Amino acid sequence: MKIEYTSFSKQEFLEDDYFIQSVKYPKESNSKFWNNWLAQNPSNKLNYEQAKAELTYILKAAKRIEIKEHDATILWERINEAIPLQEKVYKNEKSIIRWVAAASVFLVLFGAGYFGQLFYYKQQIEIATPYAKTRTIILPDSSKVTLNINSTIKYSAHWRKNQVREVWINGEAYFEVKHLNKKPTEILDSERFVVHTPSLAVQVLGTAFNVKERKNKSNVLLISGSVAVKMNTRKDWYRLKPGEQFSVKNGNQTIERSVIDPAAATAWRERSIILNANTTLRDLIPQLEENYGVRIQVESPALNNKHLEGVIPLSDRENLFFILTNVLKIDIQVRDSTWVISKPKP
Repeated sequence: MKIEYTSFSKQEFLEDDYFIQSVKYPKESNSKFWNNWLAQNPSNKLNYEQAKAELTYILKAAKRIEIKEHDATILWERINEAIPLQEKVYKNEKSIIRWVAAASVFLVLFGAGYFGQLFYYKQQIEIATPYAKTRTIILPDSSKVTLNINSTIKYSAHWRKNQVREVWINGEAYFEVKHLNKKPTEILDSERFVVHTPSLAVQVLGTAFNVKERKNKSNVLLISGSVAVKMNTRKDWYRLKPGEQFSVKNGNQTIERSVIDPAAATAWRERSIILNANTTLRDLIPQLEENYGVRIQVESPALNNKHLEGVIPLSDRENLFFILTNVLKIDIQVRDSTWVISKPKP
């Protein structure tokens, strides 16, 4: 196999004969090839999986459909009239796949639901991260999302040309949205990007921002560009400027302006926490519990008032323990999923 699949897009996979044969007629040799390739090329795994899911969906749908020869001829003539001339080449082995996809698009446009289920716009991708691990995701429009620990993102595998780009977040994520708007005075639906959380909706064009929703508290921090935010239970939109944060806690909304340090709020992307001089152990504990999925018990209340500042790394628990025990002069014991903090023994 001499074809280089490393930089293949989803569409290129769908047009590759070997890939199509592997999905249509799975064999042990094919599976072994793709498993080895995925192990060596994890960066292109998403395009491969999306192409495979789309092709499998179309092939299964094609098997469920029975069309009389006469009806098929008429339908194909109508499809040929509805699509551009350069898209009418379906003469190779891949014709059935493209034919079914084209037929579904055509009939959806004319209000018929018979083939609508064939096409791939209903496919959903859901990605979740465990504790102590983040993940970077490239969306269908090439926007970039960094998903924080213990978080989930859900979005359509394919966005229609004139469709609003939408994603659903539970947890925390940092977005770098691709800018599509060409006329500031005229914003098309396809140029809009909306992030949904259980409590909020965030609408943007192209910008960088952080969204977080945990424990009945939601916030949106704008890093650059411009976003509009609203609660799901209200109609009013609030436009933020860089450095401003929109927060909702237990249904009560407030807007914090120019009081949030963007570097500190997004330090999780580097698997660290930035603490200022006023930070106490009491302030740090919720962040540690959130990152490691543990419960932290402090045996002596006075320890909660100890101060610390600087950058605390989160990627290595033993390194974290070393810093905390030496800086705060405390002892940390791990008991199952609980960390017990106490005064050091004499």
